[in-house]
Amino acid sequence: MHVAAAGGYTPRQRLAIVTAVSLLVLIMVGSAFATGVYVGNNRELAPGTFAGAGAPPRQGQPGGPQQPPAGQNPQPLAFDVQGSFQAATATTVTIQSADGSRTVGYDQNTHFARPDGSTMKVTDVRVGMALGIRLRPASIPPTAVTVTVLGTAAEPQPAQVPAAR
Repeated sequence: MHVAAAGGYTPRQRLAIVTAVSLLVLIMVGSAFATGVYVGNNRELAPGTFAGAGAPPRQGQPGGPQQPPAGQNPQPLAFDVQGSFQAATATTVTIQSADGSRTVGYDQNTHFARPDGSTMKVTDVRVGMALGIRLRPASIPPTAVTVTVLGTAAEPQPAQVPAAR
């Protein structure tokens, strides 16, 4: 004679059910956590998705930064690196900053800009010009997204950029 446990399940069946449910819960919690980490670390890939608790409001959202009124200058750009241009190669620029000499890479996607915002080439940059550089996030070695001329030196010298091969 077989004696049934409470609820009609044997202890072995109850253990199997608890194990299966625990495994499903673990999979759901793990995937939700992984999705949250991915979205949190890659907001620029998915604009408009959840910004996360404590994240500052984006431009145009209530409480976020607003466009300046017409006729007023916008806020100055924030740069990752600022300094005086020293030299360039076919793939790098070297600047002298307050923290010392710094070499930053650039590629075909890097935008070089004059103080008025117009596009320029790396060969137009002169030794002594003040530069502001925004870096590509998490790039190793550091690679520039934009290089902006902030000012010019008294007697700028042409940059020596070797021809690309």
